[in-house]
Amino acid sequence: MSDSEIIFFYSHYHPGSLRAKIVLSKALDKIASKLKLNFRSVDVLNEPQLCEKYCVGGVPTTLIVNKNNIVTKLLGEFDESEILLLLKQTEKKIRGK
Repeated sequence: MSDSEIIFFYSHYHPGSLRAKIVLSKALDKIASKLKLNFRSVDVLNEPQLCEKYCVGGVPTTLIVNKNNIVTKLLGEFDESEILLLLKQTEKKIRGK
């Protein structure tokens, strides 16, 4: 998944996106060695062009992108088990398994 990345869109003014950022970081710590995903955290107020490129209309929004194409888009908050399952499913989808 070397051409793949997780892009997490958030706002410092939105408590839900700050909670989701913590959950995502913990989940990535658990599986970082297994998945080859770059991680990018984007404050929507600082990067409006990137938000427009990926049609981000709210926070938190989590994208898994492969070669600039959205593979998975998750809107809203999530718990650790949800994001871990999503990452594993997405890895299989990208690898074609």
